[in-house]
Amino acid sequence: VPLALQTVVTIQLEKALAYKDRNPDEAEQALLDAKQAASAALKDVRRSVRSLRDADAGFSLQISLAELVDGMANGRFSINFEFSGDEASYSRSVLMALYRTSQEGLTNIQKHAQATAVKLTVHLEEAEGKLILQDNGQGFDTVTLDDLAIDPYHSFGLQGIQERLELVRGQMQVISQPGQGTILQITVPRNPTILSVMKGDA
Repeated sequence: VPLALQTVVTIQLEKALAYKDRNPDEAEQALLDAKQAASAALKDVRRSVRSLRDADAGFSLQISLAELVDGMANGRFSINFEFSGDEASYSRSVLMALYRTSQEGLTNIQKHAQATAVKLTVHLEEAEGKLILQDNGQGFDTVTLDDLAIDPYHSFGLQGIQERLELVRGQMQVISQPGQGTILQITVPRNPTILSVMKGDA
């Protein structure tokens, strides 16, 4: 089960325990969020098992993201998902990096953003892929990003996203202000192996 989803379940259950007496409605919502996160984790496990059983089955980023968005819908915020481009020429490692980034990013929004509307846009171009995840939540001061990165409880998962992107030579930009929502912009090369050879790093 993905660590991020395990964390979501744990946090929501702890929140439910903390609020069960003083704020029953908040405790009930925390339990509903924990149930939704557990359901998403189960779907991810089932998807992984199917992949192991069928080694020849191709991974579709578009289909997987559509399933992820559907699984994250819980009534607290709406998600507008747009996908364009041909993923056939993209390396599997890049496609998986985009998927995991989306997964982590949506989980972060669910945990921290207090958003009501989210937009996930993926454009796969000839040379590179671009992912934009935007929410209308509470936002934060990006000056604090370095401090947040070393705080396991308030990192928003950005350090994990950055480390995953580094493996495929991707880049991340975070745009946010308190009260103005957050935009996560990701750019990855179509094939990092080819890029590495061209740069003489191989």
